[in-house]
Order: sequence, then structure tokens, then C-alpha cells
Amino acid sequence: MEKTSTKQTLVIRTEKSAVFEEAHFIFRSKYTETRESEIVAEANRILALCEAKGKEAKKEKRRRSSLFYFIAGLLCGLFCVGFSLLLFWLLK
Repeated sequence: MEKTSTKQTLVIRTEKSAVFEEAHFIFRSKYTETRESEIVAEANRILALCEAKGKEAKKEKRRRSSLFYFIAGLLCGLFCVGFSLLLFWLLK
């Protein structure tokens, strides 16, 4: 069983981001000697990278128009009617 130790956390709250309201970073206790400015800079770099990926994914997602759903329904209906007529013709 591993021995648990206190982990340090960094919370960054941002109003500029369209993706994040706040981000929580948990880091190992062995990094306590690292300067706080380096940790904050790295956290901001990670946030910027994730935000850029989030914006790209949002742009890629495209909504289908109602015309697509209308045509899909029409084709399904035609298939069902055609299949029913074929069944009636074969069972006759």
C-alpha cells in the first residue's frame, strides 16, 4: 500500500476563457522547490493549449439542417412502403 502525502494544488480562475471558468492543477510534493512563477506559467500554457483545441473542436462540429432530416425521413418512408408492397406481392 502506498503512503499518501499531502498534494499541493493550484487554482486558476479566468474570465477571458471561453472554455474554462477555473482550472485545478494538482502537483506532486517533490515539485515544491520549483518557483511559483514557473508553475503558473506552465499552467497557463496548458490552459492555452486546451482552449485552442476546444475552439477547433467547436468549429468542426456542424449542425445538420432540417432539410437533411426531412429527406432522411422521406427515404425511410419510401423504403418502408416499397418493402411492404414487395412483401404483399410475394405473399399473394
